[in-house]
Amino acid sequence: MLTNGNAMQGRITHEGEYYVLAINDNSVIRMPAARVAFACKSMEEAYLRQRARVGTATLRDHIELANWCLGLDLWEEATYHHTIAMRSGPNDPAVIRLDRRYQVKQEERSTPPELRRVEFTQPVPPSVPELVEDPVAPEASVSPQLMQYYASTIQPIMLNGCSVSACHSQTAENGFHLVQFENIRSIPRRLTIKNMNSALPFIDFADPGHSKLLIKSATPHGEGAGPSLSREQISAIQAWVYGVSREQDPVGRKQVANVMPVSFDAPATSQAEELPVAFKGLTPPAKPATNPFFSDGGANVGASGIARPIRSMPQKGAPIPEPPKVRDEFDPELFNRQHHPNRQVQLFPE
Repeated sequence: MLTNGNAMQGRITHEGEYYVLAINDNSVIRMPAARVAFACKSMEEAYLRQRARVGTATLRDHIELANWCLGLDLWEEATYHHTIAMRSGPNDPAVIRLDRRYQVKQEERSTPPELRRVEFTQPVPPSVPELVEDPVAPEASVSPQLMQYYASTIQPIMLNGCSVSACHSQTAENGFHLVQFENIRSIPRRLTIKNMNSALPFIDFADPGHSKLLIKSATPHGEGAGPSLSREQISAIQAWVYGVSREQDPVGRKQVANVMPVSFDAPATSQAEELPVAFKGLTPPAKPATNPFFSDGGANVGASGIARPIRSMPQKGAPIPEPPKVRDEFDPELFNRQHHPNRQVQLFPE
């Protein structure tokens, strides 16, 4: 029994100034002797020794013994001292507090605690809206080269010209709608394919020179009084239209990997006279001439029907052509003419 009124049970051994209490085989406590009131063999002996130490002469003694017995669940002894205290001083504040504690203990004893089933639920993370893609993703219906040329050249022309003037926006009444994007140079591929597929129905594959896409780009339409595109921009659209027309019907056709927009055939002079005024003066690259070294007429043509570059027989001792003379020897145009004779001027310089 400790000096604070608590009791501890186990196998007790007194070793000098300590009490060694073995609660079980795995738990041993060393308690200083100064904190131990006494040691006994049973709770009944502990009650008798506690009653002899406190005494039973006054009301305070019975209140102290009753509270001590309630703390150790000694119900018979607690009831005895509680009854004496209630008879001796029912209006005493200490007795009233003792009675309240006694009633609470009685209710807890008569009503054993029920086993309540506790259910734990896994916290549900907040729902994050998912980006829902189109059920049918658009696919490019032209060759990769034409697709790249459209994304880098044709689409910026249309978005800067037609879409800004609201003649082909999403709310336009005509059938040609373009999806606008904040940064034209970083439009997603899905939107680029959607814009390109919107332009394909306006190409006449049988007669590309009279395609509605070409005619409308060179004639006044929308809110402007005249065509908003320059001659270079119209020429770029013309090259792309003829490239698409050379692939015949682009839907479900086998792609031609070596076709580039700069080598598309343009209409003859007689057809160019019937085109809008903006088309006149545009001279697309001419067909490469047949190599005179081959006389059969077909040796210079590849399997895809496109003429191979002209090759001449090497000549021994041929003089090396002198580089063209320019006014400024550090002019980059000299290097460009030697190594990039077929380069294209950017329509939209950075």
